[in-house]
Amino acid sequence: MEIEFKRCTLNELDQLLEISKATYFEAFSAGEASENVQQYVANAFNEDRLWHELNNPFSEFYLAESDGDVVGYIKLNYKEAQQKYSDRNSIELQRIYTVGKVHGQGAGQVLLNEAIRIARQNHAEFLWLGVWDQNPRAIHFYQKNGFDKLGQMHFYMGDKKYTDTIMMIEL
Repeated sequence: MEIEFKRCTLNELDQLLEISKATYFEAFSAGEASENVQQYVANAFNEDRLWHELNNPFSEFYLAESDGDVVGYIKLNYKEAQQKYSDRNSIELQRIYTVGKVHGQGAGQVLLNEAIRIARQNHAEFLWLGVWDQNPRAIHFYQKNGFDKLGQMHFYMGDKKYTDTIMMIEL
């Protein structure tokens, strides 16, 4: 599968909004209470919120396109935009999602490789991310790619508290 990346700007806000909602629903709606997912998506992926995130000088979005379709995206956070480690020379891979139709075709690997490439290009010491601790497939994927478990952090989806495993790779 050939994937091209495009840095997302305000001109692509509609595409970002659409891919963000679609991939989050695909990733979480099957195993979680739909009202929690609905509430989270309404808060995290609305036009105003994404507009602010796109205007944050310490965050970058990249759309992944294949055959003219957006099939995924990544969000990288630098400095104080990071949820943790903002005092270190690190970059956070806050979001990495692909649409279901490309699962199993290597798209996730291509997106991760791009995030690592960008982090290296920016001379980061390490790239880190949080992955839901109830997603062993994703944890295995990151471990296979050289990420180590570093700790935990919590997030809320609706009224329920979840735990993410923090993973990092030294660059």
